[in-house]
Amino acid sequence: MKHAMLVVLGFLVAPSWGYGQDQYVWLRLEGHRVITNARYHSVTAETVLVVRGGMLVGLDLDDVVQIRFMKGSSMINGAAIGAGSGLATGVLVATSLKAFCGDGTSVSTTIVAFTVMGGIIGGTVAALEKEGDIVSLENLDKASKADRIREAAKGAGTAK
Repeated sequence: MKHAMLVVLGFLVAPSWGYGQDQYVWLRLEGHRVITNARYHSVTAETVLVVRGGMLVGLDLDDVVQIRFMKGSSMINGAAIGAGSGLATGVLVATSLKAFCGDGTSVSTTIVAFTVMGGIIGGTVAALEKEGDIVSLENLDKASKADRIREAAKGAGTAK
């Protein structure tokens, strides 16, 4: 049982060195049109390039009114923090159970179970998206819009 839980934790944590989710952008365009679930690619003098449905799409900067970069956080950090908290809780619970219940309780199994649960919960919470600030691009020329988008992309860690 103990080995199975460690294997499950390994599979959950090992492939998650990057962010829990891609860094998505939310765009509001002229005419009350909104684009969600697009990934920022780059910005040129005339267009902002985003990836939607696996395709690179260019949007004219004159049409873009607002942009918001969604911020994710690293799953590995959340899993490490959660596993550490789970380990501390597991030690406390296991020693309490051992003191109150006698010989029928396995201390190591309790510690491993709490560590695994803490790692899973911490990694899941860290993977959730956080909304970034809305960058208003109204009443700006194309060059100013491109500069503001580049600044926002650098702040969100998605700049190219």
